[in-house]
Amino acid sequence: ETDSRGIQARHLFSIKKRYAVRNKGQAVVFIGENFPVPAFYVEGDYNKRSCKIRLAATREVAAEIRRKQVNPAIMLGSDVFSLIVRPDFDNEMMMAFIIVMDRMSRKPLFIPALCY
Repeated sequence: ETDSRGIQARHLFSIKKRYAVRNKGQAVVFIGENFPVPAFYVEGDYNKRSCKIRLAATREVAAEIRRKQVNPAIMLGSDVFSLIVRPDFDNEMMMAFIIVMDRMSRKPLFIPALCY
């Protein structure tokens, strides 16, 4: 598939939410196209900005998301967080996962109400 400029597009990854409680993570990440085995699991609560991205094969932590704290008594809003990526993992790829997770978890700003 090519875009309007004639540049070949490639499928880098896909993320799927997990809804069952007994699954390994909140979401699973598949790398590439038509790859049936997850490459990463997102564990924890992304909405609270407290989760880890783990390599599926080894359970090794690739990246971690934490809300920023000014001091132990003051925590900043959920839109201010730290992304800690382990040295042997791709920073840009981990940030891309976070952007997609943010879009997936975002609640609509406008909720229409029924008026009679």
